[in-house]
Amino acid sequence: MSGGGGPYKITGLAAGSYRLNFMSTGGAVEQWYNNAASFDTASVITLTSGQDLAGINATLVKGATISGKITAPPGVSLTSVTVQAFRVIVGSSVAGTASVGTDGTYKITGLAAGSYQLQFGGYNTGALEKWYSNVAPFTTPSAITLTSGQDLTGINATLVKAATISGKITVPTGVDPSTVAVVAYKSDSASSIAATALVGLDGTYKITGLTAGSFKLGFTGYGALEQWYNKAASFDTASVITLTSGQDLTGINATLVKAATISGKITAPPGTNLNAMWAMAYKSQSVGPDETSPVGAPVGPDGTYKIIGLAAGSYKLKFFGYNTGALEQWYKNATSYGTATAVTVTTGQDLAGIDATLVKGATISGKITVPAGIDLTTVAVEAYRTDSSAFATGLAYAAADGTYKIIGLPAGSYKVKFAGYDTGLIDQWYGGGTTFESATALTLTTGIDKPAINFTSNIGGSITGTIAGSMRYYPVSVLDAAGNNVKETYVSPGAFSVVGLAAGSYKVAFNRSSGYSMEEAQFYQGKPESAGLGQATPVTVLAGKATGNINAVLALGGTVGGTVLDKTGKPLINATVQAYTLNGSLVTRSSMTDTNGKYSIPGLSTGNYIVKVFSGNAGLGNLYSGNVSNEAQAVPVKVTSGKVSTLNLSYPATAALTAPVPTITGTAKVGSTLTAVPGTWGPAPVTLTYQWKANGVVVGANASTYIPVAADAGKTLTVTVTGTKTGYTTAAKTSAATTAVIALPALSPAPVPTITGTAKVGSTLTAVPGTWGPAPVTLTYQWKANGVVVG
Repeated sequence: MSGGGGPYKITGLAAGSYRLNFMSTGGAVEQWYNNAASFDTASVITLTSGQDLAGINATLVKGATISGKITAPPGVSLTSVTVQAFRVIVGSSVAGTASVGTDGTYKITGLAAGSYQLQFGGYNTGALEKWYSNVAPFTTPSAITLTSGQDLTGINATLVKAATISGKITVPTGVDPSTVAVVAYKSDSASSIAATALVGLDGTYKITGLTAGSFKLGFTGYGALEQWYNKAASFDTASVITLTSGQDLTGINATLVKAATISGKITAPPGTNLNAMWAMAYKSQSVGPDETSPVGAPVGPDGTYKIIGLAAGSYKLKFFGYNTGALEQWYKNATSYGTATAVTVTTGQDLAGIDATLVKGATISGKITVPAGIDLTTVAVEAYRTDSSAFATGLAYAAADGTYKIIGLPAGSYKVKFAGYDTGLIDQWYGGGTTFESATALTLTTGIDKPAINFTSNIGGSITGTIAGSMRYYPVSVLDAAGNNVKETYVSPGAFSVVGLAAGSYKVAFNRSSGYSMEEAQFYQGKPESAGLGQATPVTVLAGKATGNINAVLALGGTVGGTVLDKTGKPLINATVQAYTLNGSLVTRSSMTDTNGKYSIPGLSTGNYIVKVFSGNAGLGNLYSGNVSNEAQAVPVKVTSGKVSTLNLSYPATAALTAPVPTITGTAKVGSTLTAVPGTWGPAPVTLTYQWKANGVVVGANASTYIPVAADAGKTLTVTVTGTKTGYTTAAKTSAATTAVIALPALSPAPVPTITGTAKVGSTLTAVPGTWGPAPVTLTYQWKANGVVVG
């Protein structure tokens, strides 16, 4: 462009419907075609194949600006600060951003008229994040209102220094310090990360941007075991670090321990792409593999692998790869986790020789025949296990000559589908029919090819129409009379087309696929999903013809929402919450809990739903509506379209430990032994750990006794006793502080010793120390000849 505007041309577009967005880096307001403010209100542009559409013009207008100056205390990097403007609307996103100059000035341009809230922050600035007007995070910021093209000045802010934690990490030989990360968590939640820092080559780190409060630190490094401060193995047993506003806490050090490794070599059939393979270690347990925490390593071209970062324990190994032609295998020569042989490693052990010889899988091959002019490389053949049509076990795209080959399939029974995708070719299942249910099953044998699975397809009919709703994308599902899925595609609001349909009678569903949505699912002609498939209006498709005006205006669904609390009564954050029906008649919807444990699942139809919480924590487990731990006892919740149902969920409270306040016996004096008396914890047995502190700072001692050192003189000491027991809430109690630690009395001025006797070979020399006090004083002696120790 030049001057006040200029021409443009977008090339390479396929036939279909589009919405155009015009953006400027010169301070103009973002605009959608045709003079629209958002994607949802933009005019839809429809293109035919090869069309050159001209005259799609736009006139941009000058945006409003916000400018000001940032003041910050010494040590804060102004050039790292960014200023962000958020629209004051529900679910608002960033509308404009500006960097801050060395003199503290900033200017946000290109803003539309409206109300905004300003945030001042940025990574590693050394200052706390703030909102205008000078309010801290999580408080209500002031709104700034702009008129069209306004230049608003004087929106200034004064930043406050953040607290920091720093220290040094000592790593075992072979571990690169720069791979170590230090993560500060809020002390009340293992999923609430406050800030992070990487470790330098010299082992030092510094976490910045912290507010006043309590934190726990975790240390992770490539090849080292995860560790928590102070020498703890988990978040629950980690020591709490308390910061005051702007405090620079130093000396929070850690010495990491080498992790164990497992290595070996993979032997595979000829033609196997070893570079596409992985070796994965899962903790050995009776309930099956924990998919949330496996540790893996890629296999090299020579077949070797090495899994690092393992804690001491027992593991089961899986060897696999996508589209390699070899079958997945568990150690040793097992086909499943349950039958795999476990291997055990000790702390820091390098276990070698865990090898595997993989086996060639079965294959399905054939040729696809279609009318001339269709690019066969855009179609594929998919293989599904006969017990599920949810996911394809194998897939292969066709070559230009129509041949294909699906490799690496385990022995078993399969149904095979030709997928025409967007070519307009009719999808078909091997053996005839347009659905999974009508397909003929194939039986495969390990290592044996199943050839001549051929398909012949022609251009089918289509269903076209429009769909209106508030979301960016919606599924349109074409079903047979029994409700089986024939074809499904995702479309944007506006015009849509489902191609590749055989002649016949269908039912069409909109938004009837699991996933987040504001609107409920419905059948053609506005029939809600809850009405059932039998009430859906049939749609007739003719060979090679388009059936049009199959339109849908989606209606707001019902919502179920509330709060989820864990066993301690605290909000459960970042947990998946799902609403579903036992018979699958209504689509499943899901949501996540926020930092307050709140969730909201919209887009539901009228009906009774089971609500399930996936905690992601093996110790906590899952929870169902009715606050029960299994589906059979779940209490359904009634939901009505367009209305909100409240369902609060809470895990049964964990039993509390009897946790008395500990006391300290002994004299608070340098060199004297102090003993922590924990009291009687119950119900017995309870595992107790100890942490001593001097003036609130950890002194490194974690035993039940502590001997004060010279550096403790003048400080008060406390001990925190933490009790843990399976099935009970971890508790910690801190003693009252001792009196100030008494320093050892100083010795009287030491006399200069003298030597008596004749300095002659063979003669005895005697040291005369003089009188030291106060008595008794233990004396030691060291003789030297010309400054060199002689004994």
